[in-house]
Amino acid sequence: MKALELPQLMRLEMTWRVLRRNHTDSAVMFEKTLKPFMKALNEGDESVVSGLVSLPHMVPLLKLMEGEDAVENSERGCQLLYNILQSSRHIANHANDYQQHAQTLLTAGWDPVPELLEVFCTEFAMRLFWGHAGAQLGKKERYEKFDKILTVLSNKLEPA
Repeated sequence: MKALELPQLMRLEMTWRVLRRNHTDSAVMFEKTLKPFMKALNEGDESVVSGLVSLPHMVPLLKLMEGEDAVENSERGCQLLYNILQSSRHIANHANDYQQHAQTLLTAGWDPVPELLEVFCTEFAMRLFWGHAGAQLGKKERYEKFDKILTVLSNKLEPA
């Protein structure tokens, strides 16, 4: 979801126009349902979640823990911070429920393939996405390089 809101993608007006024309239902669903849903989740509003969850939305807490202060630039900064921390507390208190639900889903006719278990390791994902040399770099350098690549691709698709 976050990727669809990157500046390099948002500036592609012709592409978005074609997408909206050819996939109207999906575009409306994205604008009217998914964007507000993700905004509410990112602001720590758990009331939008209904039903059982096996993997709770922890992105706002992780961003805070990494030093990204998204609440600082908002007039509701203190309230957003409070909501995110309350949501995190709720997640911690119900961790066992999430684990049990995930276990139920995973054991229902699913047998793990030992050869594929490496795919779920962080080191594998780092090497896959960034290459061997890129995996050794710091987060800031990797993201700067990724940002440059996206900017070049965006400008190539639709020059300014």
